[in-house]
Amino acid sequence: MGSYLTTSNTSLFFGTEPFMNNKKYIERVYAYYEELYEKSNDLFLWSGLAKMAGAPIYGPLVDAEYSRTNPYLFYIDLIDELTGWDDLVAESADFFQDTLIYGNYLIYNDMAWQFRAYQASGIWALRYVRKAGLDTPAQRPIDIDAWNRMYQADYSSSSSLKQNANSFMTDREQQFIVQPAFDIFHNIGPTFFGSSLGNVMALFARSPLTGGSNFLTVVYHGDITKFSDRERWINNPSQGIWPQWINYNAAARAGYVNTSLRITSETYSLFWGIDSTIYPIIW
Repeated sequence: MGSYLTTSNTSLFFGTEPFMNNKKYIERVYAYYEELYEKSNDLFLWSGLAKMAGAPIYGPLVDAEYSRTNPYLFYIDLIDELTGWDDLVAESADFFQDTLIYGNYLIYNDMAWQFRAYQASGIWALRYVRKAGLDTPAQRPIDIDAWNRMYQADYSSSSSLKQNANSFMTDREQQFIVQPAFDIFHNIGPTFFGSSLGNVMALFARSPLTGGSNFLTVVYHGDITKFSDRERWINNPSQGIWPQWINYNAAARAGYVNTSLRITSETYSLFWGIDSTIYPIIW
């Protein structure tokens, strides 16, 4: 794996030790999703699920941090273990953390302001932004059709329309917005005894929902870096993340969303599972 980390497609966005230098911002991002949901919990199903997605991200970020001092638990080539071990572990942790944080940034930068604009000023604000082209600095112009669906759902009080509108938001987020971060993981090439990094990451991809089906349970031999595979995991009618989320009643969703990120992250950390006294969740 180490040889791939010198290529240009792994340039760091957030510098060395990106998690420790940015964790307060990461925590605030998920707190903001929680706040959006609390104010519109019958409508903003996407922001509630976005808060839930924080735990499967924060836990591995913590694990990567602990790997800096516990390299024998970090999954890298045995050959690299004998040459430049310490440097490689730090470099690998930086790369992994940086790319996860980059994906977090892409979603927040694209989606958070749209939800806030609708919450504060309604559909008219977003229609104005789209018509005036004020959203062009973003990765992708806003999907005004999806927001029109949200508006119809809001004023009709239709549960099915609300679910449909939020599902469109989720597809946008996964297909277009966060994909550049997954592309970085994908483009470091085949490693780990012939398996791609996306296949290896899939082994540890767990549902953000209590009792939910993990990635490989739904997408056998899947690659987490591919949107088509993630879409199958999210939308599978019987085991998907999205159907399970919307099948919760409002009280259950609120209970899950209001649980602190620190608490929910514990079960997603391999190190915490080994010994929570030696490896507490970093907060």
